[in-house]
Amino acid sequence: MLTPFFLLTKYIFQTAERLAKNAEASSVAKDAQIKRATEAVARMKAQLAELKSNENTSGTDDRARAEAAEARVRVLEKQRAELVAAFKKQMKLVDVSVSTCPCLRLLSELYAKLPNVHLEWIY
Repeated sequence: MLTPFFLLTKYIFQTAERLAKNAEASSVAKDAQIKRATEAVARMKAQLAELKSNENTSGTDDRARAEAAEARVRVLEKQRAELVAAFKKQMKLVDVSVSTCPCLRLLSELYAKLPNVHLEWIY
């Protein structure tokens, strides 16, 4: 017959084995959770880095586009000033020509009487 001490020892050993199995299963589950969490952190870090680089790139692109637009505006304003100056010179030449030639004066008066005519078809 088995002694009570032996039965108690056997029960304690079985309980210890069961607790060890539960602890191992719990440890494996926790390890899997830690691994998934680590992978999620790595993905989030990669996304954050990508967003930061996109933000820096888009900011740089926006600034570059704005600077290019400003440069284009400056060029167009300069061209406009040159065209206005050339037009004024042309008008002075026309005024001088009209004052020297009576037939041109007559043509300019006739042209002034015409409604706004667009001569875009010439170009």
